[in-house]
Amino acid sequence: MNVSTGPTGPQGVTGATGATGATGATGATGATGATGATGATGATGATGATGATGATGATGATGATGATGATGATGATGATGATGATGATGATGSAGLDAFGGLFNNSEVSFDIIADVPAVAPMSSTANAKGVSYAVDNSITVEEAGSYYIAYSMYARFTAPATLTFAVRSNEINIVSATNTVTVTATTYGVNHVGNTIVQLPAGAVVDIAVTSSVNQTMGFDDSSLVTLNIFKLD
Repeated sequence: MNVSTGPTGPQGVTGATGATGATGATGATGATGATGATGATGATGATGATGATGATGATGATGATGATGATGATGATGATGATGATGATGATGSAGLDAFGGLFNNSEVSFDIIADVPAVAPMSSTANAKGVSYAVDNSITVEEAGSYYIAYSMYARFTAPATLTFAVRSNEINIVSATNTVTVTATTYGVNHVGNTIVQLPAGAVVDIAVTSSVNQTMGFDDSSLVTLNIFKLD
């Protein structure tokens, strides 16, 4: 048998809220948010311990040489060395001069000179002699040929200006290396002729000093003037 349902009645008053159900499962993590601003730098930490020393580097190039230092004090003298062997005996020396002699004049004397004629200087005093003689006045005669050293000096006074030639001569021939020509004026009447030379002389050579003037006049020596002639054989 069919029975009809009547109309729905009005909604009843809402009942009280039921107790809260259990918490559901956690949902999935959402996306990471943007990075926040950097915070302020923290305080510097304490210095760490010193590391081990590294390996020694390669040697650098040598520097420039420094200035020389001051000389040190002289060291003590060393001990004297042993005496060396005696050297060979030298050649036998000469026994001495084979010949020598000399003439001089230091007294007051004067004499006339003829123009252009050689006048032999007066030398009346003689020295010790060997291998020579004084056979010819105012001269030395050598006995043997050889090399001779001749030393001479003259300081004479003249009475007139002139050209004068002073010469040591051998057998009346001027020895070139012992000849000197000068001109005297009114203020230079006193003249010197001084020097030495070495010449070869033959046996019997007569050596003297002669003066030649370009004008006639008087030549003289006084107590302040002198003439000398010395000769020595060298071989």
